[in-house]
Amino acid sequence: MLEIYSAPLKITCITGMHIGTGRSLGIGGADNIFIKHPIEKTPYIPGSSLKGRLRHAIMHKHGNKIAAKYFGYVRQSRDDQVPEGVSLILVRDANLSDESKMVFDNVLKENRFFELKTETRVDPNTGTAANKTLRTTERVPAGTIFQSQIRIVLTKPVDGKSPVDIVKEAVDIVNNLYIGGSGSRGYGWVEMELGEFSRVV
Repeated sequence: MLEIYSAPLKITCITGMHIGTGRSLGIGGADNIFIKHPIEKTPYIPGSSLKGRLRHAIMHKHGNKIAAKYFGYVRQSRDDQVPEGVSLILVRDANLSDESKMVFDNVLKENRFFELKTETRVDPNTGTAANKTLRTTERVPAGTIFQSQIRIVLTKPVDGKSPVDIVKEAVDIVNNLYIGGSGSRGYGWVEMELGEFSRVV
């Protein structure tokens, strides 16, 4: 038995979003840069980041056992004896939509895909910026749209909730939280719209 179902996933940024690389652009550049396609230099959201966020949502609501059943087991260390499971849910990279590419081409020219947000930490004793805390983060602006795809791979009947219901539940939870870094400071509020699943194999 092999059944594969696919659904489109549209991701619209309600606020600016940052998916980092852990690197900076050096002196004069952003301290926290957004991950980019290596050839096109366009922003994208790695499927691993999306899947991890969806898995995290289900784990916190239902526990790691349920999350592992649908998203696969995650070893916490090399000594972890939990057997790796096969994930029923596959999440593709989310690429910049043609609509957003067109908007950026018409509106922004230099550094056309990003905004730079500068922040600092306020010293509670003085009410002014704390020393050496100024940082600049590269974000895609509000209104940016990404397109992804979620696939469900079934090799045997699933006991309990349908994987489709699990995906829908995870999307609803993440829509009320955030994607990427600095979500507690207003970054990464998104609206994810999951299309209908259809069988492809």
